[in-house]
Amino acid sequence: KLLIDPENGRIVDANPAAAGFYGCTTAKLRQMNMQEINTLSPEQIKAEMAEARKSHRNYFKFRHRLADGESKNMEVFSSPIALRGKTLLYCIIHDISAQQKLEEQFHQAQKMESIGQLAGGVAHDFNNMLGIIIGYAEIALGEVKSTEPLHEDLEKILNAAQRAAEITRQLPAFARKQMIKPQVLDLNKAVENILKMLRRLIGEDIDLVWRPGAGTWPILMDPTQIDQILANLCVNARDAIASVGKLTIETRNVTLTKTIAPTTSIFPPETSFCWRSATTATA
Repeated sequence: KLLIDPENGRIVDANPAAAGFYGCTTAKLRQMNMQEINTLSPEQIKAEMAEARKSHRNYFKFRHRLADGESKNMEVFSSPIALRGKTLLYCIIHDISAQQKLEEQFHQAQKMESIGQLAGGVAHDFNNMLGIIIGYAEIALGEVKSTEPLHEDLEKILNAAQRAAEITRQLPAFARKQMIKPQVLDLNKAVENILKMLRRLIGEDIDLVWRPGAGTWPILMDPTQIDQILANLCVNARDAIASVGKLTIETRNVTLTKTIAPTTSIFPPETSFCWRSATTATA
């Protein structure tokens, strides 16, 4: 809580909670002016006060600077009080930084949900068209002899359509709208199948290096989950690099021992493998 002189913005008094929040003593706060705390310009403060009146809010949204230089988003509830023949502002200040961060995360999740619904609809319609292309290509292949030049062209059409269907299948999975279907996979082949898409994700400024391990064990996993994990890792790496750099993806077998695997690990010893990604970024 703060007691403020509205004529000059001087802090007349503060309680211990306010002193602890701002990171200085009560005596220090009494020597300060609100302009030293509020990071908004006078024009921005006037605009916020006008917006509060327009929205019929009984509080203002400001951004205050703490003693260590950190800034916090605040809600300031103010009301005039008479004290010793002078009108002062009695202010109750709430830190809403964490609340606003949660709200932003919630709004982002809503956006992703909308994108997921759109992706699912696009994938459904596109798969219907691809099904027709694949069907007619298979029929045409059955009617053309393998020795004819047209047969090779039809195979290319069929392979391209099947690959397009595979890419389309990833859309609902990335939107988390698809059932998980684990199957025995060769991890190296699964990674190789998505390398082109990963290179498009990270852009031309980042060199993607692929180092497949020799003799990696087969895994039981939905291939789309691998796509999701790798895409998330690569996007995070791209954002960390933020310029020119290198991203390395490699696979290898790993034997978990008691010194490596925690006691709560779901992986039994001597049956695990891993893939590893590394970047040139410092983040």
